[in-house]
Amino acid sequence: ALAHISSQKAALDMMNADVDGLVHIFADTIASPEVVSLAIDKDVFIIPTLSVIDGVDKATYAKQVLANPNVRKLLSPAQLGTLKTSFPYNSSAFSISKAQQNVALFHKAGVTILSGSDAPNPSTAYGISTHIEMQLLHASGLSIVEAINAASLLPAKLFALNDRGSIDIGKRADFI
Repeated sequence: ALAHISSQKAALDMMNADVDGLVHIFADTIASPEVVSLAIDKDVFIIPTLSVIDGVDKATYAKQVLANPNVRKLLSPAQLGTLKTSFPYNSSAFSISKAQQNVALFHKAGVTILSGSDAPNPSTAYGISTHIEMQLLHASGLSIVEAINAASLLPAKLFALNDRGSIDIGKRADFI
């Protein structure tokens, strides 16, 4: 069971309700030690969706992608369209800085972090936002290998997708 959350209180409530994972990392406050400990105790995984939080806050990474002609020329009109859009509001509950600090706290404590973009929300797009997400995870303290694993090996293991997640004989070649 996954819970879609946007606040530390919601994360606490959902973990106490025994969800398996949280979708989004809360960005309203910095994670308390109690919430981090609960995530460890309950073996909860987190899909932070930093790319969509960045989209609400500043859309810095989407703007960088759009400014790169070598990447922009590879994107479809649909991808360009959602990357160019923005949220109609900016909220302190969606601080990319706080979100990244929280990812770092949970990661350092040993909580499993998975990659997810929440595309096609404004400032996100299928495919390219996975790359943005991995960059944001790396900027939040995950090593490059950990960020790649967050988008490949770990989801395959957690969701029992035994035919993918690594580059091996007999597995789906769905990693580019």
